[in-house]
Amino acid sequence: QPGLGVGGYCLTKDPWFGPFAATQFFESAHLEFPFSSLAMTRNAVMPDHAVDRLEALIGSLKDKRVLLMGVAYRSEVGDTRYSAAERFARTVIQRGARLTCHDPFVRHWDELGLDLPEKLPDPADFDAVVLAVEHGEYRRMDWPKWLGRSSCALRSEEHTSELQSHHDL
Repeated sequence: QPGLGVGGYCLTKDPWFGPFAATQFFESAHLEFPFSSLAMTRNAVMPDHAVDRLEALIGSLKDKRVLLMGVAYRSEVGDTRYSAAERFARTVIQRGARLTCHDPFVRHWDELGLDLPEKLPDPADFDAVVLAVEHGEYRRMDWPKWLGRSSCALRSEEHTSELQSHHDL
């Protein structure tokens, strides 16, 4: 499963080093790196795909309450630099959603200027729950019990088998 995309400060830029090195060090501007370019392009649009998938499930996001779980660039860290969740968050906000974010490793999301609650909010307060980063705390949850019938749940990674009855990207 693809997820929201690759984030972080290394993998988001490393595929561009091949073309850069070809021109700067080997003076060979005609070398092409199609797989690097394709991977970077695909990664850049994955958050938009997730937003479109969410809209297909619940309709227009205008005034919808969305809980985004996991804002770091990968599980078990609190680093939000170049997180794929950032583009997802900005897009749902732009489309009119009222977004709440939770991440067990992040109290303040610098890139969006958001304070995140320490306690995981009640899913009954939301129209949709989006699992973006599968931190261990989230993997250990009893998802059917926690969600109940209150929300549309969309997961972005493949490891949470408890969400099979809900929706994948």
